Amino acid sequence: MLPSVLAGCGALAIALAIDRWWGEPGLRLHPVVWIGNYLNWAAARLRPDASPDVRDLTSFWLAAAYWWAGAALVLIVTGAVQWAA
Repeated sequence: MLPSVLAGCGALAIALAIDRWWGEPGLRLHPVVWIGNYLNWAAARLRPDASPDVRDLTSFWLAAAYWWAGAALVLIVTGAVQWAA
């Protein structure tokens, strides 16, 4: 347990140092921006003409599937970049 806690603290210290020296990545390279852009794209295609108070279970689950697919894609890409680094 202790080695994993120390490794986590070390990783956090390295991440904070990198962030301090180089700052946040640009908008084109930031995973949070990627998922936000993807979700905006998906939302425009799911219910482009619906009002926000429409309750539709099918659309809810389709939106959840889009969200999971986007999150998985970002996780895969960022994991690959981290592994390569």
